[in-house]
Order: sequence, then C-alpha cells, then structure tokens
Amino acid sequence: MNLEKIYTTNKLKIEELNKYFLKIQKKTIGLDAINLKIYDVAEYYYNNYDVVKDNNYVFDLFCELEQSKFNEYLKNKNLETIYIGSTSRFYFESNDNIYSFDVYDIQDESNIVDSLGNDIHDTLEIEILLLSDNFNEFFNMLTDYYDLNDKDEIEEIEIGLENSISELNEVYEEYKRITENILNAHGFVDNFKDDQVEKFKEFESKFINKQE
Repeated sequence: MNLEKIYTTNKLKIEELNKYFLKIQKKTIGLDAINLKIYDVAEYYYNNYDVVKDNNYVFDLFCELEQSKFNEYLKNKNLETIYIGSTSRFYFESNDNIYSFDVYDIQDESNIVDSLGNDIHDTLEIEILLLSDNFNEFFNMLTDYYDLNDKDEIEEIEIGLENSISELNEVYEEYKRITENILNAHGFVDNFKDDQVEKFKEFESKFINKQE
C-alpha cells in the first residue's frame, strides 16, 4: 500500500475514534471530588428530635443503612473511594482498571492520544497522523523519522499505525466503561443528596412503625 493510501485509511479511523473519545470526555468536564455529607438531614433531625434523649440513634441508624447501600453500589460497579488527605472529599477509582489513565486527570486533554496514549506501545506515527491536517503535512513530519523512499520503512509505518490504532481502541473501550461507571456513581450520590430529607422521613416513618 502506498503512503498516501495508508494516510487516508488510518486518518479516518483515528479521527472517528477521537470523535467518540471527545464525546465521552465532554461529560467529565468539571468532574471533581465530592463528599457524602447530608447537611439537610442533619438540620431536619436536630430541628425535630430531642437529640439528648434520642442520643442520635435514629440519625446514626439511617447513616449506617445508607452507607451500607453506597458500599454495595460501589462493590457492584468495581469502584472505590480515594479520599483527599484527611478530608471527607473523595474521588472514585475503578478497581479493575488495568491502564494508567485517570478519568479526572484527563478531562481537559485535547485529544485521545494525549489522554490515553501512555497506555499504548508507540504513539509517534499515530500522533503525527492525528495532528496532520493533510497528507503533505503527514509526509513532511514523517521525514524527520523515516526514509520514505524505503518500502520497508513504509511498511513499518503501516504496521505501526494499525497496531497503535488497535491498541488505542482497546484502551478507549475501557475508558468508556470506567467513565460511565464513575459518572453514574456521581449521579448516585447527587440523587441521594437531592432527596436526602425525603429518604430520611421515609426511613423515620418505617422505624417508628416498627418500634410501635
């Protein structure tokens, strides 16, 4: 295959893969550490309970139950919480991520190679391919590294691009899966916080009925 055809064929592949990556990455922009503090429930509890008499029993029981649900959710998603020092704020991290990328750290990277390229064997050809706007640019950048009159080196470029795109696609699939799990986990916490008082009232009602 001649170099221009190699360029055209693989340029389409990397641009499509980069487009898919950026679509997922866009969802993570602004993603930051969170906490599980339930200030609204605490305020409701202290306004409606004799705290000394109850000794925080109902509040603590509710917190233990919700923490248990949260832990079970994380277990099912193969996620864990990574706390920031001694604070209550944490990030989510996947237990089964075999690659080096961190969803939070790469939310501002400009393309898939900059974001996930550390997890493939060689990024030279694929980075040149992605950055070049046309074949002439691709050709000129390659001349710094290859003898483009040598058929063996042209073949090396072709094989290198095919392997790099294949590897990058595998990393992307893992990035997509893990990112979706982390985004869903953020949603799980946000939804709980939004409905925290109603959830506590529901728990409170069941608890009181059970006591009676």
